[in-house]
Amino acid sequence: MWVFLDYLLLYRTLMIVTIIVVILCVWSTMGLMRGGKNAYRNSVILLLVGSIVAFIQFYASLQIRGKAIPANFKFYTNAITLLIFLLLRLPGIRDRVDFSEPGKGPDKATTGGLTALVTGMVVLTTAIWVGSSHIYIGNNWVDVLQLPLNVSGAILMFGGLARLLWAALGGLTQRRRERDPPE
Repeated sequence: MWVFLDYLLLYRTLMIVTIIVVILCVWSTMGLMRGGKNAYRNSVILLLVGSIVAFIQFYASLQIRGKAIPANFKFYTNAITLLIFLLLRLPGIRDRVDFSEPGKGPDKATTGGLTALVTGMVVLTTAIWVGSSHIYIGNNWVDVLQLPLNVSGAILMFGGLARLLWAALGGLTQRRRERDPPE
């Protein structure tokens, strides 16, 4: 009984910290899109904290349950994203990627569209990549959320595609204006 309570406290603490980190990551992502001198730094700090928390859950799940799903996915996603962000600071890349200035027109729309598209695909496929780890007494817990997952995933995907189309049309219009200036 006491061992169970220790695990319960650990997992509750991990979930509360994870929720706080996720909320701060949403704030940080908006900061990256708006630009600012601390946007990149804040994102790296949150990715580092998220990776540490995810690793603790990953390790605890392996020790307690013998399985790490879905904590391993969370850890690998955080760690890979952190690695990509750190690679953006390499000398040849650093000059081309600047998070201190807000994105402009088509660039901002392309970034938002791709983000929504990928997020929509992840949400729509949740039952596939999470399903096996969320089965309890023969029932898949992901099925309970299937309708909201499908609706929100479809909205994100179609919204992302619309945003990409808008960015492409905006880029074509801008090139046409540059090529054929008004007289």
